[in-house]
Parts: sequence; structure tokens; C-alpha cells
Amino acid sequence: TNEFEEAQKIMRKLRKYQREPKNYLLRSLLRCGVCGRILSRNPRTKKTYYHCDKSRHNPDTECPVGEKFYETDLERVITANLMQMLTLLVDCDKSMKEAAAKTKGSESNLRQSILKIEKSIKQQSLTKVDAYERYSDGELSKQEFLIIRDEVAAEVERLNGEKLVLEDQLNTLLHAEEPELGSMAASASHFLKEKEMTNQMLLFFIDRVYVYSGMKLDIRYKFSDGLMKTLQAYQAEVQMK
Repeated sequence: TNEFEEAQKIMRKLRKYQREPKNYLLRSLLRCGVCGRILSRNPRTKKTYYHCDKSRHNPDTECPVGEKFYETDLERVITANLMQMLTLLVDCDKSMKEAAAKTKGSESNLRQSILKIEKSIKQQSLTKVDAYERYSDGELSKQEFLIIRDEVAAEVERLNGEKLVLEDQLNTLLHAEEPELGSMAASASHFLKEKEMTNQMLLFFIDRVYVYSGMKLDIRYKFSDGLMKTLQAYQAEVQMK
């Protein structure tokens, strides 16, 4: 009986300290913001936490020595950020497609129209130069030159306004046809319908998360620079409205 009880105690200890399932939410994501090492996970306390091993063995390091980053806090911040990013992807894609549908003309037509306006702007500049030369030669009075100069300035301003509108339409059309945005937005829309966040979902969108002292996080997404700029521009535009 005593042997049985001792065996049970040993089994309970083994079960307690056996390795945790590998598929926990933040698996393979967290790194020390200073040294870049993968943060160690300690599930053998009341509150599971992460820490930098280098900081434990090297007191002179700039890593967050002795700091514990609790899993529940990290999960809350990272999942909230991801949900915002998923929503941003879906909204941006929808907005781009709606704007593109209202855009008049194809990419080729828009580019030709922009080129035509640029030629007109150059022509206006030549008109101004010609008027100045005629004024210098005494063919035009100062008043006549100033009238032509002001007319040219007004026309150039009007043409630049038209050009800006066409460039915005072209930019919208190109972004709406951006494969990465459409693909990521489709995946985001799918994941937003899921009842529970999983490690697979995080790893699909997030490359890694750098953790700094004081729980400061730098979340790096698996987006190209172009897509990230598109999302940032869209977000800034929404905030300005």
C-alpha cells in the first residue's frame, strides 16, 4: 500500500512537470526586444510568464533583467491588436473596391489623361516665358504681361487640381487591384468569423513580437512595405474624417 501511494505521488509530480502542449496561443511569436532571443515560457507558477534567459544569466545585459511578462497580459494586448488589424484589412479592402467601382476610366485612360494635363502645364510655362520675352523686347506692356502671368498661374492651378484628382483615382484603382490586400482581407474576414483565437491565426498574420521592458511591444506583421503603407494611409484618412 505504501509503495502504491509513493508511486502515485511520483506520477502526480511527473504529470505536473510534464511538458505543456506545444500549441499554446503565443507559441513561436515572442522575442526579447533587446537581444532577439525567443522568450522562455514558464508555466509552472500560478500565472504563466515569459522571460529572457540571457538576462537571467548575464546581469550586465541591457535585456529586461528579472522582468516577468505575464501570458494573460501579452495575450490580451496582442490579440486586441490583431483584431484591430483584421478589421482594418477588411475595411480598407472594401473601401478601395467601392472607390474603384466609382472611378471613371481604366488605368490606361487615367494615365493618358494625366500625361495630357502634364503637357498642358508645360505649355502654360512656355506661354509665360514667351510673354516675359515679349515684355523684355518691348512688345508687351508691363500690365499686359502681368495679365498673361496671372492667367497662366490660374490655369496651372486648375490643371494641377485636375491632375491631383486623377492621380487619386489611379492610386485607388491600383490599390483595389493589389493582390496582397485582397488575399489578406479575405483571410481576415474568414478569421473574424471564428469563435476563438488560435496560435495558427496569429502565426498566419504575425511574424514576431518583440517585447521590451515595461511590456512595450513591437508587433511585426507579415505584410509587405507597400501593403503596410496602404493600411496606414487608409487609417490616417479615416481618422481625419
